[in-house]
Amino acid sequence: MNKKPIIASAFLLSVIIAADFAVAQKTLSFVTLDNFSPFAWKEDEQSKGIDVDVVNEMCQRLSVKCDITFRPWKRVLAETRWGEKDGGFSAFKTQEREVFAYFLDYPLHYSTYKIFVKKGKEFPFEKVEDLYGKIIGKNRGFNTGEEFDKATEEGRIRVEEATDAKANIRKLMAERIEALVGNYHETLLMLKQLGFSGQVIPLPLPIRKPRGAYLIISKSAKISNKAELINEMNNTLKNMYEDGTVERINSRYLQ
Repeated sequence: MNKKPIIASAFLLSVIIAADFAVAQKTLSFVTLDNFSPFAWKEDEQSKGIDVDVVNEMCQRLSVKCDITFRPWKRVLAETRWGEKDGGFSAFKTQEREVFAYFLDYPLHYSTYKIFVKKGKEFPFEKVEDLYGKIIGKNRGFNTGEEFDKATEEGRIRVEEATDAKANIRKLMAERIEALVGNYHETLLMLKQLGFSGQVIPLPLPIRKPRGAYLIISKSAKISNKAELINEMNNTLKNMYEDGTVERINSRYLQ
């Protein structure tokens, strides 16, 4: 049996489906959180950020125009819930949100928290017990997890809180603390802004399990061929991870 005609037909069908979608759906409207660097923000009327660039690249590959609006987080969820926008980003997956939105299979980014130290001052870290006896900086009000909080309450870890990550970075550079806990992406961006890239580095393992943050599509959105759209988005994001595009976008902002 000759398989070439079958393969060619399947390829042609996928092209036709993508073309039909592009014709039917010229513009997609998305809403995202404002002032959320390095993931999404506006500067000089330009939309910037890791998530913004990932979404724009995905839309470009789908031959669809994407209009991105910036809102406070409650508005992001409300406009997505009621179909005022076709979708929103970047949202953690919860049962409540799955009631009104479809989550893509692949996140735009992972919310990852790591231990940062001065280069040359690295130490083994696999579990919270490895932090016993150390002075650790963290943002005031930041949830580091039950194990870390319990160890802090018991006096096994000494914590110095600061109002923002930049203050913790300066404490670390002055060696007033031995390490700091921070969001991987946000901390790397701040290190770049402060001129300390390469001088402060993250330890390999995260302090807690990374959590995916997704583009979600409103179940109330009036989108033609919605099932086909979601399938095409999933395939496109998968390809963007596999061909290194997502990693290159991250590097533009963090290195």
